[in-house]
Amino acid sequence: MDEDSKVPLLLGRPFLATGRALIDVE
Repeated sequence: MDEDSKVPLLLGRPFLATGRALIDVE
């Protein structure tokens, strides 16, 4: 359960950061 909960967090953080960067560039 712990590993399953960490996966979305690790993938979600960089994903959100990338999305913000893309929006900032535009």
